[in-house]
Amino acid sequence: MRCAEIEKARLWPISELVVENTDAVPGYYAHPCGYVVFATTIYGDAFCFDTNSLGFPASASVVLIAHDLEPENDQMKRQDLEKLAKPVAVNFEDFLQKFVAGTLDLKPLYPPMDDSTSNPRT
Repeated sequence: MRCAEIEKARLWPISELVVENTDAVPGYYAHPCGYVVFATTIYGDAFCFDTNSLGFPASASVVLIAHDLEPENDQMKRQDLEKLAKPVAVNFEDFLQKFVAGTLDLKPLYPPMDDSTSNPRT
C-alpha cells in the first residue's frame, strides 16, 4: 500500500478508501454515521469528511475519529459519534495545507472515563 505520509499522517489513494470505509475501524462504524475516511494517522485514527457539515461536498469539514472506540453492539449512533469527532480542518484545502506543513492535530477525542472504572481502588 502506498500513501503520502507527513508527520505521522497518511493520505490514502482512492483505491484504498473503500477498505478504509467498509472493512477497517473506525470507518466501518463511522461511514454509516455520515463520516467518510480519506486519511489516517499512523496509529489508525481516521481523518473524515463530515457529510452532514454545511457546504458538503464542496467544502465539507474534516474531523478526526479515534480508531479504538468501542461502539455498543458493534453499531455507532451519529449523535454519539459527533461528540467524539474532533474538528481538525474547516475543509479539504485547509486539511491539505496543514498536512503539507506537518501541523495536523493527531490527538483524537475519547469519551470521558467512568470514575468507577478508572480507579480500581475506589
